[in-house]
Amino acid sequence: MSFVIAPFIFSPHQFAYSDFIIDYRKFLRWMSHGNSCSHANSWIVYRRLSRTQITGYKKKRLGHPSEKLSGDVPRAEWRAVLLSKIIWPVVQAVILSIAYLFVKSFKQADGQYPPSPLFRIAILTLEPIVWNAAVLFNMRPRKSEIGNRTSECCPKFGAAMAMITHGLAVVSQVAFFEFLASSHLVYYQHNCYADLTCFLVVP
Repeated sequence: MSFVIAPFIFSPHQFAYSDFIIDYRKFLRWMSHGNSCSHANSWIVYRRLSRTQITGYKKKRLGHPSEKLSGDVPRAEWRAVLLSKIIWPVVQAVILSIAYLFVKSFKQADGQYPPSPLFRIAILTLEPIVWNAAVLFNMRPRKSEIGNRTSECCPKFGAAMAMITHGLAVVSQVAFFEFLASSHLVYYQHNCYADLTCFLVVP
């Protein structure tokens, strides 16, 4: 969402429509490549390279394009992995949660407290995990059942199933982001209307 809106906000006079479409097409290809076969310029290759700091890079070659982008890389120290992958994300989550709980701890214009912020955080945190797990749980048996029967006539069936799975994940992220944004918008509009009413009524 920010990738689409940013050119119009930060550089509206320097926005090149054709370059933007080309860059966005490359970004979508980078996100979708690697579903049916390995591709050097894809998201999964980036994740494999990022994983080497934990697992290291063995000499045994598997034939993936990501192996050509990196040599034998030793495994990172466990202290560095623990600090960068576990401790620091937990600290960030705690700081942001405290700030969010503090903002939601004040009464609304009608004198009532807003809904539980912890419940909202739990929904927004667990929703992508539960949704993606449910989608994968439903897609995997269908891919195994239908894929074996249609492998001869539809060689792109696996890529199509992967595209559907990725699309459902993206729709879920956008839907819950819009739900969060719309709930905050309604809350702020309600407060602004109440403040305007008090300003006009109270001398």
